[in-house]
Amino acid sequence: LNVKNAMFRYPSLPAGVDGINIVAMVKNPGGSLDATMVTVNPFNFILAGNPFSMTADVKTPISDPDFKASAKGKLDLGKIKDVYPLEDMSLNGLVDADMSVAGAMSMIDKGEYDRVKAAGSIKLSDMQLEMTDLPKVDIKQSTFSFEPRYLELSQTKIGIGDNDITLDSRFENYLGFVFKGTTLKGTLNVSSQKMNLNDFMSDSEAPAEPEQSEEETTAEEQVEEAMGVIRVPENIDFRMQADFKQLLFGKMNITDVKGLLVVKDRKVDMQNLSLNAMGGSVVVNGSYSTPEAKNPRLNAGFALNNVGFAQAYKELDMVQKLAPIFSNLKGNFSGNIKVDALMDENMSLIMNSVDGSGSLSTKDLSLSGVKIIDQVATIVKKPELKNIQAKDLKIDFTITD
Repeated sequence: LNVKNAMFRYPSLPAGVDGINIVAMVKNPGGSLDATMVTVNPFNFILAGNPFSMTADVKTPISDPDFKASAKGKLDLGKIKDVYPLEDMSLNGLVDADMSVAGAMSMIDKGEYDRVKAAGSIKLSDMQLEMTDLPKVDIKQSTFSFEPRYLELSQTKIGIGDNDITLDSRFENYLGFVFKGTTLKGTLNVSSQKMNLNDFMSDSEAPAEPEQSEEETTAEEQVEEAMGVIRVPENIDFRMQADFKQLLFGKMNITDVKGLLVVKDRKVDMQNLSLNAMGGSVVVNGSYSTPEAKNPRLNAGFALNNVGFAQAYKELDMVQKLAPIFSNLKGNFSGNIKVDALMDENMSLIMNSVDGSGSLSTKDLSLSGVKIIDQVATIVKKPELKNIQAKDLKIDFTITD
């Protein structure tokens, strides 16, 4: 294939792609497919005034693919609409790429990454993507830089609708991950001023679970099929330091989330994850796992301090189902809770799978507004029973069956 100084343009659009020059060759002398050679040098074009060039060479594609490739140029994404009609989409931003890679698949198989020549960077700035019925994506800046052993993602600030996230990370074994599907290892620092997880779990993705008895379907038989569940990939090994100022999930408004998350083997281990919620503070240690084709499992311990009874009832489905009396309790509680349970496609606990234990201590606890207690108080003519108060109360409990 030999293309010299070609161009194309939509008659209805103001710009086009020109300066297209391609020299590509596929050659095989006969006798073996492994003797095939593919060469693309150059592949150049100018998109709305932005030059871009690529090259590629591949040898011994069957026995041990030997490859060499490069890309260099700048693209103004905002000018794509001047070249190609974008329906229901708005795109802006600048891409500055300068990267090259050369090596053989056998080097990656053996982990000999120092023999692979890989270098370069991709920089994004002021990138904005708007699509119908989807939140706006705004990447203020982001830089990918890489060497044979690692890839770094730095200076990355992303806005998704009203949510924001800042990333600073380093990934190892990215070549094996891309070419062989082996485990990607990395460290991440993730921070956000506001992250509403409900924006990423639509109603259509997380349908309401139909009512059914425990005899009809056991927890182990409920295999997740919807997209509402947050799945943990099997081939990543990350240590992630989190710092979220505000995190919204379901009915919960969580603030000042800080701690270490270790992501490995389809599981997220939470280590001293501290947060403020339900009027008090919580420290979490435990795990969230998503075994293949099975329900997610939460196995965690919660250290609670000055959590409000009424707020716990309002924000936690488990409390509404297991302890509805919390809605009538005034005061705060502290203590420790351990929970081991499966979760459904709505990321809610499957109640007949819950096992747990713990202890709660209360301060200035009072109980009022319970209809049956009010009726008893009226019958026995003891109006003081309508407002029961207890101080320094400690309760040990277990949850099973």
